Amino acid sequence: NTNPANGLGTLWANTTSGEMYVCTDATAGANVWLNVGSGQGSYGTVYGGRGLGTVAGYTHGGEGGTNVIDRFTFGSSANAADHGDLSTFRTYMGGHSSITHGYSSGGFGAGSVNTSKIDKYAFGSNTTSTVHSNLTLIRRHITGTTNITHGYTAGGYSAATDVVNMIDKFSLSNENDSSNHGDLVAALHESAGSNSDTHGYDSGGANNTPALAVICKFAFATDSNAVNHGNLSAARAYVAGTSSTTDGYTVGGGAPSAFSSIIDRFSFSSNTTAADHGDLTVARPYLAGISNTTHGYISGGDIAGGAVSNVIDKFAYGSGANATDHGNLSVARKYVAGTQL
Repeated sequence: NTNPANGLGTLWANTTSGEMYVCTDATAGANVWLNVGSGQGSYGTVYGGRGLGTVAGYTHGGEGGTNVIDRFTFGSSANAADHGDLSTFRTYMGGHSSITHGYSSGGFGAGSVNTSKIDKYAFGSNTTSTVHSNLTLIRRHITGTTNITHGYTAGGYSAATDVVNMIDKFSLSNENDSSNHGDLVAALHESAGSNSDTHGYDSGGANNTPALAVICKFAFATDSNAVNHGNLSAARAYVAGTSSTTDGYTVGGGAPSAFSSIIDRFSFSSNTTAADHGDLTVARPYLAGISNTTHGYISGGDIAGGAVSNVIDKFAYGSGANATDHGNLSVARKYVAGTQL
């Protein structure tokens, strides 16, 4: 959060690890540093942005007609501030992050109809989002994941009762419409998205039936169908997902008869049943997942009794301790999506 004195191009040496970084964006409060040392396999890897955020988390959209984009910092426990607006109010959408922008894909938009629009908003400025491109199919209740070049949207409702199994992908660098990447192992809606460097993961969800426990995995490198990677510790839908460098986390949600506070953890490297990693401060579904390098953040959601949450929870990847309260959203809401810088 301190701008380098020499601005763009400044080199930073980590004297503990010996790794080297160069400043590729000196924007106040949102520096981006690119690793240029052998610690990343002799090729540059972004420190900040795309997969694991280092600066801030964002929560966009949600029920109640809101189009608000909230921003909160990772470094200290504080409430979120209004960062801007989506081009129109939207719920049940996917969230994706590039190095410079957040993306909101699909969902339930203006006029109470499904949309195929993919919105884009800049992390570096407080502005209204613009339309980036379109999904291959109009739908809502979708799951979002991201790699370094593309956003991926999986499953969802194409109509009132039509659940789909498609996986779309769209380029983060140009505004071409999405193309079909493959299919999930089953038609699903309201799943959680996590991603490693090489694969996207889609966990939990439902198919006009009680909640499921399945974890799907699909490769980013080739257009191909997903395979079964394992199962959650308990079946549930309306969940949120976060990622560390080694594991995926599936958080909260709802089983057929109750809200869940469970934080599940599953390994990217092996096909196993997820393990209970801890609990949220309050059991709730319809929430957003945001990934930091060391912690997962969960914002918004539905609370038993019909109330809507403004809570931002934080849990450590390195321990199985329960989540703690990190702060509050500027507007309490559910059916939200998250991104990270």
